Amino acid sequence: QLAKYINSPSTLVYKKGDLLYGWGQSKEEAIKTNTLFIVEGYTDVISMSNIGFKNTVAPLGTAITEKQIIKSWQLANEPIICLDGDKAGQKAAERVSELILPYLKPGYSLNFAQLPEDQDPDSLILSKKYEELKSSIDNRLSLADFLWKKLIFRKNYDTPEKKAALEEKIFKNLNNIKDYKIKKNYADFFKKMLFEKY
Repeated sequence: QLAKYINSPSTLVYKKGDLLYGWGQSKEEAIKTNTLFIVEGYTDVISMSNIGFKNTVAPLGTAITEKQIIKSWQLANEPIICLDGDKAGQKAAERVSELILPYLKPGYSLNFAQLPEDQDPDSLILSKKYEELKSSIDNRLSLADFLWKKLIFRKNYDTPEKKAALEEKIFKNLNNIKDYKIKKNYADFFKKMLFEKY
């Protein structure tokens, strides 16, 4: 089976981890709307652009890097991570939610659109499931909500020991945040969620 596309390697001149596919074409619309979609692959960018989401970019065949996210903040304050709905895409989104914590700054963050299982923007668009794509975008999660959902998903913290384990995981996230004001606000957010849930 032939691949959809073949990626060339990174070089000293062409640093794939620093660049985003579709950057030039997406700039104007992204800046105008303060909205940028970061998808997984080239075909997702093309399909999104074809139905009007001109403000879409993707990594160059590699995992998303912190440099790419920081670069994306030049176009929008809170880019929307819209990775594939399969397990690999979910794990990639979780990795992004953790790797960006040390680089957060006031006013700049991420949102996460969670696509249906085993679907990606390209497959949804090709099968004309526009409402499912729109629903995923409309119901996107903030970074804080995404982190909280990741912490409690399919887990039970109904004993003091389990609750202590949850608090340890929360502290680990907090310790990765460098900006004092953001760290304080995340601490307040997690305290509120702990109080409401447990």
